[in-house]
Amino acid sequence: MKVRGMQGHPRRAAVIAALLVPLLGACAALGPGPAPAVARYRLAPAPVAHAALPSTGPVIAVDPPAAVPGLGGRGMAYVTQRYRIAYFARHGWIAPPARMLEPLLVAALRRRGGLRAVPASVAVAAGLRLDTRILALQQEFTARPSRERVAVRAWLIDARSGRLVATRVFTAVAPAPQDDPYGGVQAANRAVADVLDALAAFCRAQVRARVAAPAAPGAAASPRPTPP
Repeated sequence: MKVRGMQGHPRRAAVIAALLVPLLGACAALGPGPAPAVARYRLAPAPVAHAALPSTGPVIAVDPPAAVPGLGGRGMAYVTQRYRIAYFARHGWIAPPARMLEPLLVAALRRRGGLRAVPASVAVAAGLRLDTRILALQQEFTARPSRERVAVRAWLIDARSGRLVATRVFTAVAPAPQDDPYGGVQAANRAVADVLDALAAFCRAQVRARVAAPAAPGAAASPRPTPP
């Protein structure tokens, strides 16, 4: 008994090959293609390059901002129902929002608050320290037009004693000019600008009150609270 392989039928092999080539090409076409590019956006409500350092007043060291869980990466968050946060698949921030916020804080305290603010990484003796945490940065589609909500908690700390000077939550909501991610970015920049204005005014008021009524020598220092 003889078993003939395909080599015994060259014509049949050629026909099978001709049928397989288009099939393999179709399978390749159905395979995973390159991932679509992600559009990246900035938080930049105002230029920061020309914010000069004032010559008088206590130095405020601005610590790198933090963010609550869910806002530490570059994903752009949106909300369609309460308690549920989702992220745009093809749109995101160019850097984590907390990282983008740091130079904006320094510039806002200098330009809008008239304060001697420096990044904490600068080797300068500071009288005060500003800690911040992003609590919300999300486009809300629970209303029409959609809106961007930004919330930041700030702690102003005595840098020498660690005593809490003041703390406050700053919240701003801005309507989006269009119900898409770019509309949310535009609204986010407006809301961040409002938060920065309010935060700079808050710090300026605290510094003025501190200069007008300095703490008595030997005053008991209250422990610094742990940020949530």
